[in-house]
Amino acid sequence: MSRELTDRERQVLKLAMEGMTAEESGRALGIATNTVRVHRDALRLKLRARSMAQAVAIYLGHPEGRTG
Repeated sequence: MSRELTDRERQVLKLAMEGMTAEESGRALGIATNTVRVHRDALRLKLRARSMAQAVAIYLGHPEGRTG
């Protein structure tokens, strides 16, 4: 990882791993959907992922998660 994820970014990522949408994650965390999207964008940038699926793969340490 290029930079450590914040606690909130890890929470958002874990909810995505459970299959929650940004809207569902926002409700679960008590934050706005757009705030969830900001956290998702930040963690994808930090993990150098093009998608949430790739971010999950990288976070879990799967070699196919890293490309290029």
